[in-house]
Amino acid sequence: MRHHGLRAFKRWHAEGVGVDDALPIACASYRRMGRIWASTHSHTALDSGVTLIDSTTTLMMQVTAGAGNDRPMPFTIGQHVTFDLASWWGEDWLLGTIHGLGRSAWGIDPLMLAGDHIALPRKPVTLSDPLVSDLLIQAVPGKPLRLISPDKAKHIELSFSSSSLPSDDAALWVTHRDLAGRFFCLEPWVGWPNGINTGRGRIELQPGEAWSFSLQMSIMSAGQQTPATNTLPGEIHINPAAMGPALFRHRTQPTIPQRATEER
Repeated sequence: MRHHGLRAFKRWHAEGVGVDDALPIACASYRRMGRIWASTHSHTALDSGVTLIDSTTTLMMQVTAGAGNDRPMPFTIGQHVTFDLASWWGEDWLLGTIHGLGRSAWGIDPLMLAGDHIALPRKPVTLSDPLVSDLLIQAVPGKPLRLISPDKAKHIELSFSSSSLPSDDAALWVTHRDLAGRFFCLEPWVGWPNGINTGRGRIELQPGEAWSFSLQMSIMSAGQQTPATNTLPGEIHINPAAMGPALFRHRTQPTIPQRATEER
């Protein structure tokens, strides 16, 4: 599946990769100055870090609006998580199930815009069900969704949280099933499709403000222990004392090394 989005093809800066307390960690950043959209001139910084504990991977991202911006900086954010289930689960991958969907969802039209409201069933849904082909699902921050293989021996669990939400329905899971490509997407979003224009779920940062997002994913097979239960951070703090290798340190509050919030 090709990358897409405003940051998909931008050049990121690798801050560092290493091991901290036997924990593999990596960090990267992106800086932007000037025009983002036709009517918006903003300075912005985007810091990201990845940690790995046992079977659980955590992605943390922080967006910081430049202190010199002359207006609020609008944005939405999401991760296009794509699973090649056919290769891992086998040819019957569509008989796998998705659990924890909740009750509220909306269909997606061919332009990826939200359609009619849909009441979801309380029981797990198979991946072959047309219902989960293209769907916007209202997410509960910190509450996981789980994909289970047809033989129930392989599990994938995802959950995400953010430091704040602009509205009660801003957090979404977006599903997409590609039969020809043999993959399934389970994407965490904050902000609705076309939310930049409509305002639905749109985040707006005042000059100098920061906002953070955390995605946790556990991939397990039969016989493994229960996934590590790490609390998703509600906020990622910049550590002004972090010198040397620019690495996330997975403590009670993970940190990102300090960098200027504006491009030079």
